[in-house]
Amino acid sequence: MHQVPLSKITTVLVPAEQRMGINLEFVASLIKLRPELPNRASVVELGAQDISANPSSVAQLVGDGGPPITTASELYTRLGFVGYTAIDLNGGPGDVRTFDLNFNLYERYGFAETFDLVTNLGTLEHCFDQASGFRNMHQLTKLGGLMVHCFPSQGLVNHAFYNYHPRLIAELAFANRYEVWETFFTTDFKPDPTPYSIESFQAHDDRDVLVYAILKRTCSEDFKIPTDRMFTQQHDVMASEFRPYVKAPWSNILRD
Repeated sequence: MHQVPLSKITTVLVPAEQRMGINLEFVASLIKLRPELPNRASVVELGAQDISANPSSVAQLVGDGGPPITTASELYTRLGFVGYTAIDLNGGPGDVRTFDLNFNLYERYGFAETFDLVTNLGTLEHCFDQASGFRNMHQLTKLGGLMVHCFPSQGLVNHAFYNYHPRLIAELAFANRYEVWETFFTTDFKPDPTPYSIESFQAHDDRDVLVYAILKRTCSEDFKIPTDRMFTQQHDVMASEFRPYVKAPWSNILRD
């Protein structure tokens, strides 16, 4: 299989309401991480995802010489995944489970399957119970398996219930001993990834920003709710790439 570099792909913008989903930057990441997973790797999506890029561009990036890729299941199949599943409150065609991620999937539905790859490409921000959503993702991931998050971070006003600060990635990983494989972001739905740093993020945080994180589950323990280490290990946070910053004086008193 010949992989075409993302920079060589002809991109075609799609309507804004369709841009959360399987974008070209995710496809490029998926191709890069695919060798790290078993030959017959299984995958589950949180939210049944649409292809939110030009199908011909997706196929060109996959580089197998096949026709345009129009569905998520076709993409995963063409990359050698088996056992494609999705979990979506509204259901869907194929193996889509009609489950509510606001609840523990095992306790409410008896669903205990685990997968080599679990993706959250713009779904958890629509769930009110964030702890339940992240716990479900943890439980769905095999030991040694990978999780891919795409978080709305800046902008996207009224897109969903939540936007996420990059430090959430660091705190999730610290609490649950995830290995952070990669963190990057895109701006204004363009498929050009920028490696995360505090300076690069700050330079773009007035845009519509999506933050991506690829995490590996390395521990068999149950999910742990992160603690905000600004209140327990402030020195470590302030010395990291996930330190906070504000754009104006924090106190009203300083404005008098």
